[in-house]
Amino acid sequence: FNSAEKGIKMLNTITNLSSPTKNTLFSPSAAMLHNQDSSLLLLNPEEKNSVFMMDLERGKIVQEYKTGHYTCSGLLPEYKHAQRSPVQTFLCFNSNGLFAVDPRLPKFQIVENRAFQYQRNPAIKCAATTEDGHIVAGTKKGEIRFFSKLSLRERSSNSNSIDNQPKAKNTLPGYGEAILHVDVTSDGKWVLLTCKEYLLVVNALVTEQGRICSAFVAPCSKELMRPIKLALKQKDAQKVGEINFTGAKFNYDGPETTICTSTGPWLISWRLDNVLNKQAHKYSIHTYDKPVLAEDFSNDTDQKMVVVLPDKVGLTNRTRKV
Repeated sequence: FNSAEKGIKMLNTITNLSSPTKNTLFSPSAAMLHNQDSSLLLLNPEEKNSVFMMDLERGKIVQEYKTGHYTCSGLLPEYKHAQRSPVQTFLCFNSNGLFAVDPRLPKFQIVENRAFQYQRNPAIKCAATTEDGHIVAGTKKGEIRFFSKLSLRERSSNSNSIDNQPKAKNTLPGYGEAILHVDVTSDGKWVLLTCKEYLLVVNALVTEQGRICSAFVAPCSKELMRPIKLALKQKDAQKVGEINFTGAKFNYDGPETTICTSTGPWLISWRLDNVLNKQAHKYSIHTYDKPVLAEDFSNDTDQKMVVVLPDKVGLTNRTRKV
């Protein structure tokens, strides 16, 4: 799809994705644009020790990146928006840790001296990177973990990743519900987390005793980092019924000002300034006659959103305030 003056224009459809090694069809469990948006990285849930690269010009999977004994359940750019640059390396995570992948390496493409796996499984469910390359991870236990970019620094080739487990600079307990998705502003100040029935916004750049403390770099006051909870008002929750929020996101390109998510046929957005001014009850809703499968902001504005429905993809304006 591509943006057109009157909406979204479909350019092509790629079908029958198949593993180049097993020659079997698969439905990707995760996907991420890569290398100036010229390729698409894909995960096959049946081959968890590989990442597949699709050449978007050819519309075909052309390479397999092997991660050795490390399984991969999610993909991350080296830093936020790195997909738009010619950066070759990228990051993978699983429930037990994170590691870097370099497609230029022979045999196995995992960067062994940029990898760590915990002995006690923290149950990492999702992660995101800042523009500086810092990492925030959410867990199935509801924990929010903040890692410095130095967590994946290169180590001696004689080092064992188990012996070099980086400690999170800060860990917040959340509210006990699994963290399903995480996003972060480019500057690393605000972290946005999605749980099944609510969202959390965390200040990761707090002022403590006259100094600025980044949660990615040094231990910070957990009280100052207390999450702000975003949820539907009771009258709206009753209309929706069962709530299953899709992964909430900040808008792109420029200062992050807006948050969007959806549940069922409802597309919902909050203004970040309202959230920070204790007005989380103010949000906008656009209602469809079919469930919203996915949504995201248009690249050039926070006023238009790309919405995926079961039978179409389109652009819409954020609308009615409630």
